[in-house]
Amino acid sequence: GGAVYVISDGFVINVIDSLNVIRQLVYTDRRYDADTFIAKLDARDREFLALAAACPSYGNDNDAADEIGRVLVGEIIDSYGQRKCFPRGAFYAVTNQFTTYVPAGRKIPATPDGRDAGAPLCDSLGAIHGNDSEGPTAMLNSVAKLPLSRIIGTPITNIRISKENISKMLAPLVRGFFEKGGMQLQVSCLSREEILDAMANPEAHKSLVVRIGGYSEYFNRLSRELQQTVLERTEH
Repeated sequence: GGAVYVISDGFVINVIDSLNVIRQLVYTDRRYDADTFIAKLDARDREFLALAAACPSYGNDNDAADEIGRVLVGEIIDSYGQRKCFPRGAFYAVTNQFTTYVPAGRKIPATPDGRDAGAPLCDSLGAIHGNDSEGPTAMLNSVAKLPLSRIIGTPITNIRISKENISKMLAPLVRGFFEKGGMQLQVSCLSREEILDAMANPEAHKSLVVRIGGYSEYFNRLSRELQQTVLERTEH
């Protein structure tokens, strides 16, 4: 039926959490008008950042926060059906960041979700690092609410599970996630201490492999910025 064109929709979780902050602080609490919100955001005002951090966020099985993501991703996918390829074919959505989430973030100003200007963007459809405070089941429930079956190109979710929990947590998490519509789950099993030691003593960890934005990579081959993002993932 002609060529298939895929468009990568990376970094959508930053948008979801930013919209949640805007909804809470501008429309629900009416703490800021639009101009003041933008000024506080650009200034990285401490009070603003604290209020933004307290807003509901994606990744905690919060229906109100997750609904923004479901609607947004659905509307993005719907928009592709409004356009035709030349000479024929169709557009399809994918989410596959690989290592692009670090260099892409360098060009993006500060965002309402608390991310600093130039900082890395989200590395998958999982929660922004540190936001998934209600545990791995809640995080994966949030992901499963997205219209994953319509994202034909590997809707990736990264998760980090500690070695002491992997034997009891992995199987039920994987089964539950896929029963609810999950499509791809990338698991890294290493502790914060192991990551820090690998960063300080790379020669002692030549065989250490991690999942990074859509594929497996030797930890030592990652840039220091990418290594830092692996360190910052929530360890369940």
